[in-house]
Formats: sequence, C-alpha cells, structure tokens
Amino acid sequence: MLADAFGSWHFDAFTLAQLTDNRPLSTLGKHIFENLGLIDHFKLDVAKVDAFFLEIESGYDNANPYHNRAHAASVLHAMHALLEHGGIGKATTAALNGCEDSTCQKGRLERMACLMAAAIHDFEHLGVSNDFLVRTCDKRALIYNDQHVNENHHVAAAFAVLSRPE
Repeated sequence: MLADAFGSWHFDAFTLAQLTDNRPLSTLGKHIFENLGLIDHFKLDVAKVDAFFLEIESGYDNANPYHNRAHAASVLHAMHALLEHGGIGKATTAALNGCEDSTCQKGRLERMACLMAAAIHDFEHLGVSNDFLVRTCDKRALIYNDQHVNENHHVAAAFAVLSRPE
C-alpha cells in the first residue's frame, strides 16, 4: 500500500489508518521521507524523524470528524503526488535553482518544506473556525491578535515541536 501511495496518485488514508493502528500520518511521512532520500541527504536522525511524525500525529484528534490523522495523511499524500507526479517539484526546482535536468538533485529542501507544511497544516486543530475562536475570545485568538488564529497556531505549535532537542 505504501509503495502504491508513493508511486501514484492513489491513496486510501482510512485503510492505512486501519492497518497501522491509527498511525497513517507517521507511517506515510516516514515512508515518503525515506524513499525520497531526504533522511540520507540531510543526514537526519531517523529516531528524531520518527519522534517528530509521531508527535505531530498525536496533535490530530480523532474525535475531530474532519481535521484528524487520516485527513493529515491524505493531505501529505496529495502534496507528495503534486510534487512528484504532478510536476510541481520539477517546475519549482527549475524556477528556483535553474536546474531542468531530470537527474538534478536540487530542490530537496523545497520538497521537504512542502511535505512538512502538509503534515502540520492542521496540527492541534480544535475543529472550529477562526471566526468562532475570535467571537468566543478563545485564548488562541488572544495570542494571535484575532488574525489567522488556526493557521498561526498550527505552524507555531509545530515549530515548538521542532525546537525540542529530542
């Protein structure tokens, strides 16, 4: 299933969740990072990559009917498919790095950034809109001055995870 997801547009996040004891995001994330060579290229500590994906995955509450782990895995796969099968990775590499050769190894940082953004895009989502958070004077709305509350929280909380030594 992972090989099919890596090599095609097809992916069933719900089936992967069932097969992995509800660990679709961390399972897919680690698989994509390994198979794109990101771990080797950037000399990433495999244990830290595992810990990162597991921590991010734990921030997706399954009580949330939409912003849950299967949704996060689905978005991660869609980003991977757009980059690798939709030509976006090649196009951005050419535009940003002047590299159009099919063997070009540039663009890995951009790919990793896009994949990370997909993985964290709804991290710790409460299942309510920005407007709801603002109107109820939620502490997140106060922290982010009523501006893009959910989005600011997702990225700030994920960066806090990344800043941990482990």
